[in-house]
Amino acid sequence: MKAWLAVLVLSAFTLVSGNLLGASSEARVKQNIEMLLRNPMSEEAKSAGAAIIEFAGESPDYHIELEVAYLPWVKDRGLPKGSQILLAAFIAGNLREQMRKNTSKPEPYAGVLAALQVYEKIKQTNDSFHIPKAEKFLTMERDGKLRQYIASVR
Repeated sequence: MKAWLAVLVLSAFTLVSGNLLGASSEARVKQNIEMLLRNPMSEEAKSAGAAIIEFAGESPDYHIELEVAYLPWVKDRGLPKGSQILLAAFIAGNLREQMRKNTSKPEPYAGVLAALQVYEKIKQTNDSFHIPKAEKFLTMERDGKLRQYIASVR
């Protein structure tokens, strides 16, 4: 299962057409997080997502746990074009919460919420963008069950 996430992480790096110059500063990563979450369909968001993933992989100050249970759609075949950005959004939300709390404790619920926020923004601009397992998570969140579910898979 973790192999799927490794493949997804590598796929996320292909979102970037430009080159990445070393580890990003924390301030720059915060800007990238806000850019990605504000306008996930922009070209800038693709570069921001790759920089966020790179920062998360290199930073000794923050820790991201990637579990298929947090992003269950990663195993699905035939995901809509652009769905790789949801991984970057998960990492961005997770990092943003850790930075806010000044901790290195993973924050998967915040990551899932960020991924769902980006999913909904993409759906607003692309009617064909549909991921059933993301829809299930949205329903769980509306029903107040998502936080408990995420905590149960830790």
